[in-house]
Amino acid sequence: MQSSSIQFFENLMSPNKEIREAAEKDLEKIKILPVSESLKIFDEGMSSQNENIFQLSTLMLKKVYLDNKEKKDSLSNEEKNKLLQLLKSKIDFNKNWKNLQRIADALSIVYEITSLPNGLSEIMNWFNDQNNAKSRKFAIYIIEVLCDLRAITDKVLDSNAIENFKIIFTKGLDDNDIDVKVSSLNSATQFLSGINEDIISNFTILSDKMLQTLIDALKYENEQNNDKGKTGMETMNTISTS
Repeated sequence: MQSSSIQFFENLMSPNKEIREAAEKDLEKIKILPVSESLKIFDEGMSSQNENIFQLSTLMLKKVYLDNKEKKDSLSNEEKNKLLQLLKSKIDFNKNWKNLQRIADALSIVYEITSLPNGLSEIMNWFNDQNNAKSRKFAIYIIEVLCDLRAITDKVLDSNAIENFKIIFTKGLDDNDIDVKVSSLNSATQFLSGINEDIISNFTILSDKMLQTLIDALKYENEQNNDKGKTGMETMNTISTS
């Protein structure tokens, strides 16, 4: 079964049009399988050491179960939990960032439709891993996606949640890793643009840190000749126009 599942994902990426179209027809069949059966196919793809297959299978899982509102709304609590456990089981901070990003994109939606408070608790645990910058970046990126989904609303921001977000953004913007700093800037911008002014007043401490992070990103861009500064500037433009 595993070899046929891996072959299915390989066929989806095939340059041969006929092979690719046949795989797309197979995908339509997978969509109507019971979730317990179809999840096994995605599980096997996400267990592959081939990064292209891993990323494609994770992307397809999101497309099949989470991007389609009708399908997403039809999931039982048990099926949602199976999705949650599968995605969490594939988190490996030794993998490259794109693999982790694919997981985070799907996991954020699952948190939204299951238990956001539990999700935020797990996010805090990942962020608090001071020995692994990818773990911290992963946590902050999930917050950014949740903000994009408008999942973090005033209703979920009790005093404890506000304090946790303040800790995450403050520490993230002060992080020694430039990727974590820039991710924190992006996430904080999305977060602050989606909450009301009464709650924003709790985060005034972030303004100077966000500006300093932009400066640090621009310096890093000049030193390394990459686009960290561009990303930071785009984020600050978002702040100024929101």
